Amino acid sequence: HERTGIPLQKVRGLIRLQKTLVPEAFNRLKSGELAESTAKRVARLPDAEQKRVVSEERVTKKDVDAVVRHHEQNMLDVAKIVTPSIDASADLAAQVDAFAQKLSGKKRQVLIDAAEIIRKAK
Repeated sequence: HERTGIPLQKVRGLIRLQKTLVPEAFNRLKSGELAESTAKRVARLPDAEQKRVVSEERVTKKDVDAVVRHHEQNMLDVAKIVTPSIDASADLAAQVDAFAQKLSGKKRQVLIDAAEIIRKAK
């Protein structure tokens, strides 16, 4: 970062994006076709969804946010459908909570919400 004049936090953020974005999305970020803030939203999606979103001619925050919301809602819906037996639900909720603590941001909150759904299913 000292050689480039780019703040260390920004360099770390770009490295994180390079690791989490599919190559097509990262290339659009590098070329300036995708804003960094939009790329961060795209990175929250599974690889297949990332590829689909960045294959569009124009990628906007609004469009990406809609896809992210839809994907996260689907994850919660699946959690409601695939509820384990009552005996296993407390253990599963604890496991989901433990895993959530290793994450941050929206992904962490989705898992915390899923653990709560599991607990309520008892």
